[in-house]
Amino acid sequence: MDRRRERAAGWLLILGTVWTVAAIYIAESLTPNYSLRGEAISGLGSTYFATIACIAGRCNDIYQPASLIFVASGVVTGALLLFTARNLSHVPGKKQVARLIALMGAGTLVLSSSYLPLYMGETSLSFYTALALHFASSIFLVGVAAFLALRADVFAKPWQKLTSRTMGVVIVVAVPLYTYMAVVNSLWGPGFGGVERIGFYTIFLWFVMYGVYLLNASRRS
Repeated sequence: MDRRRERAAGWLLILGTVWTVAAIYIAESLTPNYSLRGEAISGLGSTYFATIACIAGRCNDIYQPASLIFVASGVVTGALLLFTARNLSHVPGKKQVARLIALMGAGTLVLSSSYLPLYMGETSLSFYTALALHFASSIFLVGVAAFLALRADVFAKPWQKLTSRTMGVVIVVAVPLYTYMAVVNSLWGPGFGGVERIGFYTIFLWFVMYGVYLLNASRRS
């Protein structure tokens, strides 16, 4: 039973990550003139957004046709993380990491729900409500993810622990750097959009790494 739950948790983490990345890619592809360097990932969830980069003189509000895809994918991802945590909670020695993953699942659901005020009409109140929910849940998610990666005690081998801690450092550095670059509208290097993706895709990579670790552990036990 423990091996089955551990294996299920591993597959859920991997599939959830693949699903999330695919949904982001689809949403980006369906958005007119979307810029990876000059747009934040969070912009994909808004029904309308104003480009910050103003690439090619495009500074007006742009309709976001893929908003529903992005928001719905967040709900599915949050649910998959909660199912992952539920399976891990029944595996000896995995209850603490299960709680942290459950927190990330709940945080992802809150993050997805932060877009709901925009669907009710883009008033100043709905915008600032969505912004507050989005900012708080994003900081929470990044904090939990960085903590998971930096503690590294969920892995057994030294190279796995080192890789996990390196990922944690990347997350801790990339997200504040993205925030600064977005505030000053910097397109240096990969742009603030690219820097944000470095941080969040590192989180996704950690999920895949831990998912593979769980699958291998279930085979050895």
